[in-house]
Amino acid sequence: MVIETAQPLLPIAIVLCVSVLILLSRKRPNVREFWSVAGAVLTFAAVMMMVPAVWQGHRLVYTLSTIAPGISLNFRVDALSLVFGIVSSFLWIFASVYNIGYMRSLKEHAQTRYYLCFAVAILGAQGVSYSGGLSPSTCSMKSSPSSPIRWSPITRMRKAMPVERSTWSISWERRKGCCCLRSS
Repeated sequence: MVIETAQPLLPIAIVLCVSVLILLSRKRPNVREFWSVAGAVLTFAAVMMMVPAVWQGHRLVYTLSTIAPGISLNFRVDALSLVFGIVSSFLWIFASVYNIGYMRSLKEHAQTRYYLCFAVAILGAQGVSYSGGLSPSTCSMKSSPSSPIRWSPITRMRKAMPVERSTWSISWERRKGCCCLRSS
């Protein structure tokens, strides 16, 4: 089931706001580092708030804008994208704490730029993980004009798959020596 909600934007908005706050607190290193750690914890909390809905089998979708019929800028959270979001936000917590000791002990220059670039990298990781283009239903796959069949871009043998199915899995077929994207 697809749930239309703005929840996928929350982690991205938090990281974007933290990036601005890090930049604004460039002359105050303690405040700058606080924003980095606080942003990491808040981002992880925002990502974890999506777990119950995805655990129940729902996909969270938010359409930012529709450019043309069939072409839209949207964010989608399913199980795989949520795992990537959890990992990137969870590791940001540890990296932020480690960065404080590392950057201060070596008295590195341009620490604000470093923390800003690190936050922007996490922004990119969160944005990519919730991108609507990661879902197999929105992937561009070659199809025959006469039948509703999509061709898998992963397989060597090009197995045909029906479009109307919504559950996809990746499996390794030892006898063929390739990865296959299958719908079930």
